[in-house]
Amino acid sequence: MILNRKLVVKLTAIIFYLSGPGVLNSAFAQKQWLHEWNSTINKAMVVDGFSPMLSSRTVAYPNIAAYEVLIYSQPGFISLKNQLNGLDNLPKPDTRKKINWNLAAIQAFNKVAEQLVYRKDYCENLCEDQIKELQIKKTDEIYKNSMEFGETFEQTLRREIQEESNM
Repeated sequence: MILNRKLVVKLTAIIFYLSGPGVLNSAFAQKQWLHEWNSTINKAMVVDGFSPMLSSRTVAYPNIAAYEVLIYSQPGFISLKNQLNGLDNLPKPDTRKKINWNLAAIQAFNKVAEQLVYRKDYCENLCEDQIKELQIKKTDEIYKNSMEFGETFEQTLRREIQEESNM
C-alpha cells in the first residue's frame, strides 16, 4: 500500500473522527485513547528520527488497524478494504464470541505499532495502562477474545508492512 496525498487526508479525517467526543459512548472513549496512541508513536518517531515517508506509514497502519476493529461496534462505519490496496483479507470477528471493541482496537493498534517503532516499550507501557483503565479482568473470556481479535490485525498487516518495506 503506497500512501498518497488523498489517503493521508482520509486517514487524518478518520483519526479526528474516531478520537472526537461522542463517537464511542463510554467514559474510556471520552478520554480519547486514540490521541494517546498517536502521541506515543509520534514521540517514538521523533526520538528515533524517522523520515517523513516512514513516519506516515508508522501513523497510518496502526490507525487503520484500530479503525477496522471499531467498524464492528459502530453502525455506519465503512471498511477501508475496498479503498486501499493490500487490505483484501482483513479478519472478521467470530459473532459467537463477546468482544470488547475498545480493548480489541487497543490491542490491534499496539501490535501493529510495535512492528513499526523501535521503542516497543512505549507501546507496551501505554497498552498496559489503557487495559487497566478498562477494568477488564485478564481471566475473563471477553479479555481473551478481544486480545486475540486485535492480534489478528497485526498478523494480517505484517505482510503488507513487509512488502511495502521491500519497495
